Amino acid sequence: MASSDDATVPVENTTMLFRALRDAGVSTEMHVFQTGRHGFALAAGDSALSAWTRLCATWLRTRAHQAPNPPPVSAVAGMVS
Repeated sequence: MASSDDATVPVENTTMLFRALRDAGVSTEMHVFQTGRHGFALAAGDSALSAWTRLCATWLRTRAHQAPNPPPVSAVAGMVS
């Protein structure tokens, strides 16, 4: 996800990453919001921007069955800490 009005990280960075992932055969989805600027995170106070978390969760759920032998949640949690 990104916003078109982000003055810190140009939205083109997101579109280039999206294209590179698609070209590499990686399942991906991109959402670019018109406004939000840089660092809108969870955007809890904005119903339009906060939609990205639901969109992401749905995307992840629909692809969970595609992962060969997915690691247990505890293993994944250890990777990010």
